[in-house]
Amino acid sequence: MMPSILIIGGYGALGSRIAELLVREGDYDIIIAGRHAGKAKQSADLLGVRWAAIDITKNLEYKLEELRPSLLINASGLDDYHAYQAAEMCIDMGIHYIDLSASREFVVGFTGLDDEAKAKDVVAIAGAGALPAFSSAIFNHTLDSRMPDIFELDYGITIGNQSHLGVASINAFLRHAGQPFTRLERSKMRIRFGWQKMRLHSYPELGARWLCNYNAPELTLLPEQYSTLRSMRFGIGLELGILHWGLWAWSWLTRCGILRTPSGSASALHSIHSWFRDFGSNKSAMHMRFRGVDFNGNHREISWHLIATHGDGAYVPAVPAVVLARAILSGHFNTAGAHAAMGLASKEALMDTIKHLRIREVWS
Repeated sequence: MMPSILIIGGYGALGSRIAELLVREGDYDIIIAGRHAGKAKQSADLLGVRWAAIDITKNLEYKLEELRPSLLINASGLDDYHAYQAAEMCIDMGIHYIDLSASREFVVGFTGLDDEAKAKDVVAIAGAGALPAFSSAIFNHTLDSRMPDIFELDYGITIGNQSHLGVASINAFLRHAGQPFTRLERSKMRIRFGWQKMRLHSYPELGARWLCNYNAPELTLLPEQYSTLRSMRFGIGLELGILHWGLWAWSWLTRCGILRTPSGSASALHSIHSWFRDFGSNKSAMHMRFRGVDFNGNHREISWHLIATHGDGAYVPAVPAVVLARAILSGHFNTAGAHAAMGLASKEALMDTIKHLRIREVWS
C-alpha cells in the first residue's frame, strides 16, 4: 500500500504546487484538503487524487482519525496557535508532520515538541518552505564548497506581480508590517521593523527590485549554529512599486499605532492586488550574498541568485516539503523528534526536484 499524504491547504497557491510535485513522483496516495469542499474537490479532480473537507480549527482531529495519513503537510498559512495544535494532534496519533510556516517564533519554538515526537517515534518539521529550508540549504552548500568562514549574509526574495500571491502570504505581510524584531548587526542583536528600510537589489535578468526589512527564522537559527556570523539581513519585496510602497506606508501607520490590521484585511488586499495583475511580470527571484573567507584564505564576496520565470517561482517554497516528505516516507530521514528545517534538505535534492521548471541558479 502506498503511503498517504494529507495536504491541508492543498488547493492554495502553495499547497497545490506541493500536490502537483508529489503526484509527479507517483509514489504516494495524495489527499487534498481544506475548508472549502468545492475547491478541494476541483483541485483533486484535476490531479486525479482524493480530497477531504477539513477545517484545521474545528474538525482536524476527527478527520485524522478517519483518514489516518502517513504524513500531514500543513500549507494552510494559519496562525501559530492552530499550527501547534495540528502538530500536537499528529504527534499524538503517530502521524509525521511537515509545516511550511516561516514564522520566526513558530519555527524557533517548534523544538519544544521534541520530547513528545521522540516518544511517539514521529518526525515533525517546521519551516519547510523557502525560509529556512531552502535558504539554509544554500548557506550550507556555500559553507561546504566555497566559503568555510562566512561573516555576513544579505538575502532576500522578490515576488513578480503576475505570480500567484495567496491570501496567506498577504496576511503574513500585514502581520509583520511595522512590527519590531531583532537581527544580528556587527555582532550585536539590534531592533528593526518589518517592511521598512527600503533598498534596491539588482537581479540577473530582472533588474533592480525594491526590498525591505522582514523577519525570518534564520535571524535566530543561523547565529546560534555559526559563531563566525557577524551580520545578517533579510529583505522581501513586491515587483510593482505602488504595491510595495503601499505596504511600506502601512508599516509606518502600524508602527505609529495609527492603524491596526483588522480581520479581513488580507482578503481585501488580495482583491486589490488582482486589479494590478496585468502589470509587471511573472518573474520572481531569491538571492543570498555572502562575505567571508574562501578556502584559499582570501576575503571575498559570493552571490547566489535563483531566477524563476513564467510564474514558476511559486514552486520554490513548495519544493522543500516535497523533498522532506520523500525522505521521511522512504526512511532516509528517520530521526524522530521536532526539528526546524535547517539544513535538512540538500541543495542538490531541491534543485533536482524542480529541474523541469524554468528556474535557474546564477553564481557570481
